[in-house]
Amino acid sequence: PVEPYLVMEYVAGNTLRLGARLPPIERAAARVAFTESSIQVRDASARFLGGPLRVIGGTQRSGVVLSANGTFTVADLGPLLDERWRRAATGSARYTAAVRMSREGGVQVAFESSLNGVAVNLPPPLAKSAGEPRLLRVALVQGEGEGRDRISLGYGPMLRAELLRRREGDAMVVDRSAVAFNPPAGGRLRLPARADSTLVYGTLERLELDRW
Repeated sequence: PVEPYLVMEYVAGNTLRLGARLPPIERAAARVAFTESSIQVRDASARFLGGPLRVIGGTQRSGVVLSANGTFTVADLGPLLDERWRRAATGSARYTAAVRMSREGGVQVAFESSLNGVAVNLPPPLAKSAGEPRLLRVALVQGEGEGRDRISLGYGPMLRAELLRRREGDAMVVDRSAVAFNPPAGGRLRLPARADSTLVYGTLERLELDRW
């Protein structure tokens, strides 16, 4: 049987700050349902990354699961994207995201966008017009080892990248990384055996080095 709700609470108009590396979540409003053993977030809305954001989710046996969808603008990505990359893109696009936090402390974050509405002014084959969809996937996995995480990125079928990071003091630094052009679908990328190094491999029809 469904457990009875003990509390129903409504929160509106708040600004939430999730840390120095993330832009603030503004105008946050949520309907939160409490039971004896769980918390459920319903009808949560806010402004984030320059566009509207909606979130649902709550606690489960395995931990906390949240699902989000919204719209971002490149100009509002702030500390999430290096300024050099922000200058190479303009526009806005819709996205979906999911966050999983296990009871053991592991965190998984997945972000996905078609980038339809974003123009990318980079050398071929990375360039795209605003009306051209190209699937962008970014995933962060923490908890693969104490003080370590893994970031995976996919940009259409043509580019995948993976970074293994380690904690040094208060910062996360790249330990090993790999960039693959037109890699086979599925499977992990080949990472270099030596620390503090990057492996770049794959095939391209053309590469205009002078444009970089």
